[in-house]
Amino acid sequence: MELLLSLLGLGLIVYAIVMVIVDRAWGWLAYALVGLIVIGLRAVLSVALDIRDHLERSPGHAEGVDPKDDHAARP
Repeated sequence: MELLLSLLGLGLIVYAIVMVIVDRAWGWLAYALVGLIVIGLRAVLSVALDIRDHLERSPGHAEGVDPKDDHAARP
C-alpha cells in the first residue's frame, strides 16, 4: 500500500512537470500538489503503522497487562 501511494504521488508530480514544460500550462501544477498530498498521506500511514506495530510488540500488550505496572508481572 505504501509503495503504491509513493508511486502514485511521484507519478503525478513527474506528469505535472512534464506537462508544464510541454504545454506551458501552469494549471498542471495542481497535479503536482495532489502528488505531494498523496506522498504526505503515505508518510502519515507509514508512521501510524510503525506506531501500531511498536504497540503490538510492547511487553504485556498481549496479556492486557500494563507494562508500567511492576506488580502485575510478579506472581
